[in-house]
Amino acid sequence: MTLLATPAQGWKLSGWVDVCATRGTAAVCGFPLVTKIIENGIPGYFTRAVFVKAAKVEKSGSATIPLSIVVAGPGVLNWKVGTVSGTCKQATQCHVDAPITPADLPFGLDASFVAVPQQGAAVDHWQEQGLCRSHGHLTTCSATVTGGEVLSVTFAETTYPLLVKLHGYGSITWSVNGKGAGTCDSNSDCGPFDIPAGSTVKLTETPSAGWLLTGWGAACKDTVGPTCTLKPDQLEVQPLVASAASRVDQPELHINVAGKGAVVTVKQDPGPPATFTFTAKPEPGWKFAGWKGDCSGLGDCMVVVNTIRVIWATFVAAG
Repeated sequence: MTLLATPAQGWKLSGWVDVCATRGTAAVCGFPLVTKIIENGIPGYFTRAVFVKAAKVEKSGSATIPLSIVVAGPGVLNWKVGTVSGTCKQATQCHVDAPITPADLPFGLDASFVAVPQQGAAVDHWQEQGLCRSHGHLTTCSATVTGGEVLSVTFAETTYPLLVKLHGYGSITWSVNGKGAGTCDSNSDCGPFDIPAGSTVKLTETPSAGWLLTGWGAACKDTVGPTCTLKPDQLEVQPLVASAASRVDQPELHINVAGKGAVVTVKQDPGPPATFTFTAKPEPGWKFAGWKGDCSGLGDCMVVVNTIRVIWATFVAAG
């Protein structure tokens, strides 16, 4: 069987799919009817010719590739197509004519798009068909523009949940973008609270008298010390913040690690009171930045656990 793809005026053949996929942009495709493929469980012979709008030629003789951009909701889209770039604002439709050279044909121009939501908003979706259709809530997209496409991105006001858990006695106060927002008291589960997308959340634990902060968990697991700062949209990945406090008169040992590394513990004396030596072991590509709490400096640390002891080991990326 022989097929001939004939584009209408102002259009061009972009390529074939299925049986004729190897023909590229050739207008003619021939294949024997002895090769049968199955699509959706039905045997048969399938192919499809894809046509797109051809680059148009200006009066000056230069060729351009057209692209339409639609932005809906609270945000803007920064775009770059070939050698030209710009910004399309919310609630507008922008038309782009990107210069193209013969060397770029028939492949098109490389393009990149960055969606920038306003405070409290996020990318809701990209268009369901066409450029960037599979990018969901992502803020960046790269594609090849061949002419006549429409790119659409929609922003929407979005909030993420914040859950706060405090084990032991004390309180956790938090602020959103520098403004006080709430307090969670002893042995409580607080929330969920709606935090606008793009916000920075700062949480500080204050133990009750006779109690000591022993560590953070969940979204704040890499925190050293009493204050945890969550970067914008970090709650989208982990909505839970947890911390723990223990009585200072109890002989307990608590080890906290921030970054990629481990603390090797060796019991030197079983006691009572027990004595331990700690050695920091960074993972490849990381280095030990120091101890806090009942250890200090960069070397090995020895601690006698005759009361509550808390150590913090911080690892940072090397280089």
